[in-house]
Amino acid sequence: MIKQFSVPGICLLLAVLPLKAQTPSNPSIGVGYVVITPTLGPGSGLTALETIANQQDSTVATTILSSTPLSTNATVIVNVGTGQNLVATTAQVTGTGGITLRSLFANPTNAQLTSAGSSTVPLFSNTSISILNPNLTTVTITGTVTDSQGTSTALPSFTLGSLQQMSQFLNQFLDSATSITLPLNGAVTFSSNMPVAFTAFQFSGSSFATLPVVSGQTTASIPTLAPGIGGTGALLLPQFVSGGGWASQISIANLTNVQQTVQVDLFGSDGMLQASFPGQQLSPNGVFTTVPQ
Repeated sequence: MIKQFSVPGICLLLAVLPLKAQTPSNPSIGVGYVVITPTLGPGSGLTALETIANQQDSTVATTILSSTPLSTNATVIVNVGTGQNLVATTAQVTGTGGITLRSLFANPTNAQLTSAGSSTVPLFSNTSISILNPNLTTVTITGTVTDSQGTSTALPSFTLGSLQQMSQFLNQFLDSATSITLPLNGAVTFSSNMPVAFTAFQFSGSSFATLPVVSGQTTASIPTLAPGIGGTGALLLPQFVSGGGWASQISIANLTNVQQTVQVDLFGSDGMLQASFPGQQLSPNGVFTTVPQ
């Protein structure tokens, strides 16, 4: 049985470098992250995953995202299509260095790379990166991109505020002054001064898939985000999306022989708590499934 959460008031926020909240281009789409906190029972033996779906016309594209550990570094193999280092959409937000940004989940099928001759080139493929800072302090993140020949270029460093999340295509991380040539097949490595959650997706037209993230030393311990939220035994799903044809189905499994109770909290990308659902019971060896709406 699938339970549905009603989540009013979740808004889509755009991010720039440095991170800055902007007016949502589509306020009907909610983007954020999920924290699952055990409140009754052993507080162990829990696992969670999320199915993200995007319905375009009569087709539905889905991908699976598991609960994510925290790390101070992450490497992702990337594939970025031809064009300048910007993404053009109907709602553009220009940040530092003249970079035009869009939210990852605003409307990926309408995203286009703009060529030097001002004609548009379809976005056949692009890699997106999501970074979530679950700490109560701002983190500083640096990055390096390496092309197929092993040539490395430093990306502009940026900060990410407490409890905030950013979701951007790789070419949005590139400063307009960089010498990186597109198309790009290579790898990008990010480093943070505090443990954060890294997630990556590969887009091709309306299709998308979760990319593996190779991290160094990781920690499964989630900080306490607020009283009763996070801490020992808590699980983190670093990306959910709802509305505008998008949906996220969350499944939590109890792998113990005793009943457990969890609290499910949904945060917006700006770090604000959007909805809290305490008292969600998991039967012994049972699975709880819900769809935030």
